[in-house]
Amino acid sequence: MSFGTSADSLADVPQGVQRITSFLIVSSLYGSQCCLILFFLVVIVFVPWLLWRCWAFTLIPWRYPNRPREVPYWIPFLGHTHAFLEDADGLLAYGRYVRLTQDQVEILIPRREYFKHSDEPYALHVAGEKLYVLTSPQDMKAARENTSTLSQYELTRDFIIALGLNPAVGKTVCRSSMQADKLNLMLRSGAMRKSFVPVVENLASEKQNPVLEQSLNNLHDDLVRHIDESMQWNRLSAKYTRFSNADERDISLLGWCRDSMINAATRSYFDEALLQIEPNLSQIVFDFDTETCGSIAKYPHRLGNFSSAAKQKGIAAFTAYLKLSKVQRAGEAQFVRDLEEEYRRLGLDEENLASLMMIVYWVINANTYKLTFWLLSHLVANPSLLGTVRSELSHAIPPSSPLNISSLQTCPTLIASLHETIRLTSAPCTLHRVLAPTTIGTKTLLPSRSSKILTPHRQLHLNDHVFGPDVHTFRPARFARNPRLAHCESFGGTAGMVVAEGAVLTFVALAVGRLGVEMASSGQDMGVEMKDADLERGCSNSGSQRFPRLDEKKGCLGIMGPMPGDDLFLKVTRSRCD
Repeated sequence: MSFGTSADSLADVPQGVQRITSFLIVSSLYGSQCCLILFFLVVIVFVPWLLWRCWAFTLIPWRYPNRPREVPYWIPFLGHTHAFLEDADGLLAYGRYVRLTQDQVEILIPRREYFKHSDEPYALHVAGEKLYVLTSPQDMKAARENTSTLSQYELTRDFIIALGLNPAVGKTVCRSSMQADKLNLMLRSGAMRKSFVPVVENLASEKQNPVLEQSLNNLHDDLVRHIDESMQWNRLSAKYTRFSNADERDISLLGWCRDSMINAATRSYFDEALLQIEPNLSQIVFDFDTETCGSIAKYPHRLGNFSSAAKQKGIAAFTAYLKLSKVQRAGEAQFVRDLEEEYRRLGLDEENLASLMMIVYWVINANTYKLTFWLLSHLVANPSLLGTVRSELSHAIPPSSPLNISSLQTCPTLIASLHETIRLTSAPCTLHRVLAPTTIGTKTLLPSRSSKILTPHRQLHLNDHVFGPDVHTFRPARFARNPRLAHCESFGGTAGMVVAEGAVLTFVALAVGRLGVEMASSGQDMGVEMKDADLERGCSNSGSQRFPRLDEKKGCLGIMGPMPGDDLFLKVTRSRCD
């Protein structure tokens, strides 16, 4: 019997079998090629990647225990970039906490098993740059006081250039020390709790300059007077009023705070003439803050000159304003005049001076109205707390006489509520460049063009070692029991901050103490129902209104705003005005 294969025998094989055989042969050859390609991919890509992971996150921490440990990431160079741009606050919390969900409520547990101690500096990798993150009060203070191996010059320059200033002018502004204290003083008067990066290093202390301090005192008095005037019953605008009669109105709290606070600050810092040129400045500030600052706050030096329609409208208004004579704008604050004169002396033209003034104007106004909104929101959502504050104010505010802001210091519950609101809603950060090896705490930070120090004050505000348990709960009693908490590193006040806080307290005191305010019986659906956790932290589900959500994902330089569309409607009665 012959086992050879002949043409006749192949012809006898069915055609289907021949096709299957051919397919298997080709597949075998193709599979060999795929295996070879896969082998090379493993050798060329996976093995180097695995070695990099071991080197970066295992060997280096073991070999250099005094360096801040990095939060691991999967893709070299990109690192945590996407997470940083999408939700910077969430990423920074991830560096210190583990997020868990229990009974549909998200809770944060200190990430001690990862970094051993949650308050030590750690590192993030963002767009090819290493960010050293500081979270303890001691480390923040050490970074702030170090002017020899840490610098803010380049980062501040990039920031104000990203906001629209010409690069050459930005260098001039940052390097000129003669007017640094004036500009910084002006910026910080509106920037709640270090919400704006200082313009230059080694700033002069306001308290050492009696002229500037007196200017702030005068500004403070003007601001209180203009807020008082805006709170008169006949000055409440129909623009944010949903319903009104002779003695009662339903108004949007966000619109009320925004228009009243921004317009009062405009009249105090500049002059009524600016509002005559552009009556819609409050909306411009709101739009500019919404359009640009979420991105600029996260990484300004990667964005270049950020173009914004609202910014251009603001610059146009200030260009026209700066062309007015001193007589036509006689009501502007003295150090605003000094600031303008000194920058004109440095050679700034009208366009760049208008851009600089727009930046200053935005910083002055971007935080105070949001802080006022959140403080009043918490008060009206907690009737018992509102009643306590109203009782305190009944002894501090005369029925018809002008408000004396110093009398509000006798209202401990109101002051504690302000500090607790700042703690929960502010998210400022400070950036430094590392110029030389710097030891902070137990870690040594190494210099390079891509290494920076990031100080996110919100992480300190949520530090249970500093503020005790339940740091995510609105509980003013923590400040009432321990007023020294308001003097920790991230709550350190300057004369300018006192002006801003005084403005907020003035508005709230007049709203609660003279006007009758409470949650409106019905309101717009704001998209978030109050959970049990909301009620536990002092939020009452009055009517159909829901407590506004904090927009934590959008970057900001100070007080975080509410989520788009979230608001509260208040019933305001005239009885306490008369």
